[in-house]
Amino acid sequence: MEKLPDIITCPNCGQHHSGNFCSNCGQSTKELNRPFGEMFKDLMDSLFEFDTRFVRSLKPLLIKPGFLTSEYVAGRRKSYYPPFKLFIFISIFLFALLEISSTDLISAGLIQVNATDTDSSRVDSLNSVGIIADSSNVPAIIDTVYIMAGKDTIFKDYIREGDSILPTKKIINSLKEVSDSIPAEKWFLKRVVGGLTTMFENPEYTWNIFLKRVSQSLFLLLPIFALLLKLFYIRSRRYYIQHFVFSIYFHCFAFLVFLLVILVSIFFDGTVQDVGWFLTILIPIYLLVGMKRFYQQSVIKTIFKFILLSGVYTFILLFGVLGIIVLTLVLI
Repeated sequence: MEKLPDIITCPNCGQHHSGNFCSNCGQSTKELNRPFGEMFKDLMDSLFEFDTRFVRSLKPLLIKPGFLTSEYVAGRRKSYYPPFKLFIFISIFLFALLEISSTDLISAGLIQVNATDTDSSRVDSLNSVGIIADSSNVPAIIDTVYIMAGKDTIFKDYIREGDSILPTKKIINSLKEVSDSIPAEKWFLKRVVGGLTTMFENPEYTWNIFLKRVSQSLFLLLPIFALLLKLFYIRSRRYYIQHFVFSIYFHCFAFLVFLLVILVSIFFDGTVQDVGWFLTILIPIYLLVGMKRFYQQSVIKTIFKFILLSGVYTFILLFGVLGIIVLTLVLI
């Protein structure tokens, strides 16, 4: 006679069930009071599952636009890392890397190099590439040299012989004078000017505050982009959650591209714009292919909706970045 499964009472919710997990709340039936070796084995198994699912999700995420969304909607979710957790993980890594490399990425591609009379190694490095003709002639008053990260362009206007006040200091003094002249009732303008002053005095601090605001705003991008997809594909009768999952995977890919651009800028100094443009152009291509694969409409319809979607979303992004910049300057 076949043995019936044991009926267990869940200590968490009181539900009667059989098996390894409660059918009502999902809590595991495994006891906590058991040998440490078993607990450690379970921990290693969970970590191994994380690594496997994460790596298994990366390949289709990178080379098969729309595939993971189709798998998720079809119910084949267990084999892949959960989309929202994937987004969180990539976002944390992206902004951590941005903060680490903030000195090199301030001012949208400008590389800041401190070159004083005591910093012989950096002065010699500038001399070796022809930026400074004679390192022995670099005066002590030269505090910062700015070099464009472009292919053939650099700032030639970096040496100000005999000038005891640096250009940045002059800008800061001018902004302080403007701030003092603004009436108290125009508080918003006064705060913006004060924020600009702080930006020139401590650019890395301002950049980190800006990154913090951007990271907080990222969670608004996902539902906004999904809402646009819902509007453009309203006749498809798909639920909003499907567009939301598509939005998550698309932004995961975009953030991975930005990660690669940052890594290129760190390890291959001076080539960031060439490689960066090539990598960035992959984002709209990925979106177009993903829309075609997931929504399965004709090429003409997909291209038309892609152009409209890209235009509207780009406008929202620019407006949002401008708002974050103003908010950073006001609240800094």
